[in-house]
Amino acid sequence: MAGLVVSGAQVSYISQDCEEIPEFLGRKYGHMAKRLDLSFNLLRSLEGLKTFSYLEELILDNNLLGNDLLLPRLPHLHTLTLNKNQISFQRNTCKMSNEFYVSAKLKYVKYSSRADKAFSRLAPGILHSNLL
Repeated sequence: MAGLVVSGAQVSYISQDCEEIPEFLGRKYGHMAKRLDLSFNLLRSLEGLKTFSYLEELILDNNLLGNDLLLPRLPHLHTLTLNKNQISFQRNTCKMSNEFYVSAKLKYVKYSSRADKAFSRLAPGILHSNLL
């Protein structure tokens, strides 16, 4: 498991070229991880993330996440980074429920509505669920 770093409640699995969240991560660390860094992988979905029920920070920079992103309910999440993915934040494509900090310097950005323009002024900043 080279590339796996666990320090207290922080779990990092960086640059492993994984296309999905490895099942062993959720099984072994999902119950205790408050910060999860899955940067520099090949993730296209967040399936398997729901086992991380105590997450407060989620770092997903430099992956292949797109407009079909489905973020499971993570009641403690306050920070989400999505830098350098393939998300356009078009209307009705990315639904997030709580108010939290979002960092999203995106590779592909297409502004298609007032909400998108509002997001561009706020990012990084606070994203309210009523914007999308």
